[in-house]
Amino acid sequence: MLLQYNGQWVSDAVGFHDPTECLLNNKEALRKRSEVPRLIAFSSSSAQALLDQGVTGFISTAPFLFDYVQTMVELLKLIGNSNLVSIVDNNEDSSITDKFIEIIGQLNISISEIISVDHPNIINILNHSDAQIIVRNFF
Repeated sequence: MLLQYNGQWVSDAVGFHDPTECLLNNKEALRKRSEVPRLIAFSSSSAQALLDQGVTGFISTAPFLFDYVQTMVELLKLIGNSNLVSIVDNNEDSSITDKFIEIIGQLNISISEIISVDHPNIINILNHSDAQIIVRNFF
């Protein structure tokens, strides 16, 4: 609350100040605007596709593939202290799977096997895998 004392505006106990402090000195500042990206990606695959095409200046509500892999690597350190994984491939986008495998390799993660989610013997293969951690690509 603002109080007036002897013709002067003073702040109260909450810390409000003279109203002139809130006035703009430069009226032209109101006419300037910043450019905001007009392109938004709502899924990791959309964001990754834009990034792969060299598109810059867009907003993503989902993590990029590299963020996903980096998080997975940190999780591997915490839960398994292992760098060997089996990958279950969803067979939807081979370019994303290839990129995923490339990033995993760059982060020193080894792949025991890559198996299709539709493989008829998937359970047996994963049970006999050297890897104790199974990663399924959901992107």
